[in-house]
Amino acid sequence: MSLSPLIMTKSNPYCWALMPAFTRAIKDFAVSHVTGGTDECAQRFECAFGVAFNEMLGIAIIDSEAPPGTLAGHVICGLETYLGKQACMVYQFHKESGTSDDWRELNKGLQALIDNWCHTLGLTEIMAMAETPSRARLFQQFGYGSGPTFMRRIFE
Repeated sequence: MSLSPLIMTKSNPYCWALMPAFTRAIKDFAVSHVTGGTDECAQRFECAFGVAFNEMLGIAIIDSEAPPGTLAGHVICGLETYLGKQACMVYQFHKESGTSDDWRELNKGLQALIDNWCHTLGLTEIMAMAETPSRARLFQQFGYGSGPTFMRRIFE
């Protein structure tokens, strides 16, 4: 298995071809991993993908040994305002296939891509949604610490 990241940009024709699979992965993740998950994040990425302002970062994880158009995982980040300051929010960091060994080095590279995107936008803070303890451990290995605990209440 040979995994590599691909930043989803509108200037790359291959990214346009991957968009249906990429947005499907975002939607599937939201439905299966987030309580009350919807396709809002996928819709937001689709809108951001087509405009000049880089409001969201999408990274497709490609397995060179898999059929074309198959994703091994994805990362989706966006700009959020927290306490009056703009920050990066990592919404989804998901792997579909591969072993821990396949992902260990790739995770470092993915974090570097996120860091670079943040630096180009002048951001100084990255937050991550960690719905499970294992996801929290992933982010902790890259220097994320506990911050405020976000609580939510869903109105029916």
